[in-house]
Amino acid sequence: MSITKKDRAVNALITQPTIKDAAREACVSERTLRRWIDEDPLFIERVRAAQEEILEGTTRVVADAAKRAVSTLEEIMADVANPAGARVSAARSILETSMRIFELQGIQRRLEAIERTLNL
Repeated sequence: MSITKKDRAVNALITQPTIKDAAREACVSERTLRRWIDEDPLFIERVRAAQEEILEGTTRVVADAAKRAVSTLEEIMADVANPAGARVSAARSILETSMRIFELQGIQRRLEAIERTLNL
């Protein structure tokens, strides 16, 4: 399967900071790239899918790091040989993060309820 100009443009749009740079990277004119963005819904869908794929991978990495971070904080908090300040700081970090997660879950539940009500 050969790589098309649009394939190169999709990749360039998710790796380059500007449309101008993406056009140069994809070996197309900026005008052509802007036309694809403005007029080709399938092209835009491919760009969004590529962005989502990158975001999903990043999310997995961050989630794994978060697990390790919580384990580290738990170890610091539980080790009575650590200074009290370090143990309190670790406990506070865990509690504050837990509260933020709880709040976000509540917001998500409310948003889902609104979407169901509006049939979205």
